[in-house]
Amino acid sequence: MRFLGAAALALLLASPAAADAPCAGRAERASEAAAFAASLAKEGDDYRAIGQYKYALFLNPSSPDADLWRLAIGEAYRAGEQYVEAGKTFDAVAREGGRARAQAYLGAAKSWLSAGKFETAAARARAAARAYAGNADRVREAEYLEGWALVRDGQDAAAARAFEAARGPGAVGQGATRLVAVLPQLAHLPSKSPVLAGLLGVVPGLGHLYLGDPATALSAFVWNGVFGWALYDAVRARSWSLAVVLALFESMWYGGSIVGAISGAHRFNRDARLNAMEDLARIAPPSLVDQEARPAVP
Repeated sequence: MRFLGAAALALLLASPAAADAPCAGRAERASEAAAFAASLAKEGDDYRAIGQYKYALFLNPSSPDADLWRLAIGEAYRAGEQYVEAGKTFDAVAREGGRARAQAYLGAAKSWLSAGKFETAAARARAAARAYAGNADRVREAEYLEGWALVRDGQDAAAARAFEAARGPGAVGQGATRLVAVLPQLAHLPSKSPVLAGLLGVVPGLGHLYLGDPATALSAFVWNGVFGWALYDAVRARSWSLAVVLALFESMWYGGSIVGAISGAHRFNRDARLNAMEDLARIAPPSLVDQEARPAVP
């Protein structure tokens, strides 16, 4: 009898239902972990949410919701301002294909744009537009992000074309319309010539005066004048050791004045561009895409 009981138990454990029981338990725990992760993300606890989503994937990597969990990990990284990690996460989901591919491309475009990888962001936005073909609203969002990536990369003409294509109804379409109207102003930003600043810097102070920095110009003129006069006096007195030391310091001051003028011109142009980008963002920021309601999956 004991032998028959043991045999019956063995047959029961070998049955498909018994084999499926542990898997069912893991799937249930994975769903619970994902639900907990969603509540953490809603509360702004992004790092713990990432851990819970990863635990859910560990428990049930083949879940029908696995792609959505991976997307949620990317969004949590982005909310935590870990834009590079977010971009990599979205890229991985996009490479796997499936129903989340288009949304992953769009998330990658937003992440790489925030990370300052503008060419990569533009490429992901174009991929999102192709993946969303037939969905006019989502295509418009992708084109809008492409425009922002291109304008941040200094490709103003290409950005204008992208914004033009993104025009239409909704917050994104209206934002694109506003940007198309103001984008030509970028061609008239104030600028300084680094070459001219360097040439004027041959006369100490003139380069900085050209940049509109009279205090630095006066300082460069005075210091170069003092060391130049001291060098001349040392040579006239045939104090060669002192002359060599003074010549070394004067070469640093003189060369630094020229290099500083050139760098100042580049900095002036960079700041003018950054200020213009801030003005554009006040008119219609990239985050308009986040304000558009969309389903969880394409």
